[in-house]
Amino acid sequence: MISSFGAGEIIYLAVRWPSLYYFLEMSIEPFIASLISEIIATTCYMTSVTIFLRKTKTF
Repeated sequence: MISSFGAGEIIYLAVRWPSLYYFLEMSIEPFIASLISEIIATTCYMTSVTIFLRKTKTF
């Protein structure tokens, strides 16, 4: 279970910062860019943790 959350964190960080950078490069306001990036990264995090937990039959 801990490894699932660890992998989720890695995926979260791998999605969060590049997407934030991309939105800032598109000249979106920093607050909105951060909010969109956070939503996308959190969704990817929750999805990946759910998938990992189901694959290991923990959940």
